[in-house]
Amino acid sequence: MAHRVLHFFADFFVYETAKSVVVKSWSVGIINRVTQLLIILYFIGGTPKAGLPK
Repeated sequence: MAHRVLHFFADFFVYETAKSVVVKSWSVGIINRVTQLLIILYFIGGTPKAGLPK
């Protein structure tokens, strides 16, 4: 039983990190930034509330 508890705590504090990749490409960078901008504008602008009474 004690072994299971120790194993649980040992696994609880283990974590993985994603690897980062630097891509030096203008076209990929532009696509990335335009996509980010569209997502931000979507959340700032919200969704149209069609069909709801005023």
